[in-house]
Amino acid sequence: MLTEILFYVVFTLPVIRYFLLQFLDNRSSMKRSEKLKKYVEKELSGIRVSGRAEEEKLGYTLRNIQDEMFAYRASCPPVPNGIQLIMKPKNERIYVDYFETNLKELHLQE
Repeated sequence: MLTEILFYVVFTLPVIRYFLLQFLDNRSSMKRSEKLKKYVEKELSGIRVSGRAEEEKLGYTLRNIQDEMFAYRASCPPVPNGIQLIMKPKNERIYVDYFETNLKELHLQE
């Protein structure tokens, strides 16, 4: 009886550990995502407040945003292809709406 219980515990512990690590990794990724979103919105709001952006300063700001996004993506856990294919259309609609809204607010789109 005790050996059977130990047998199940020994084989289920690695599975439990794997899912726990995945959960913790995804949770930290979500926190980094929120931090990145706040950073991008702060930088864009700085441009919106001034109403005008010098080309050199705008290029510097956009480059910083791009670098932050790259660092975030490089450090994220990979998403399985099946999940990515399912979520891609919804995410693209969200991104298009988000970028169009920001472009209109920055008066970069007519």
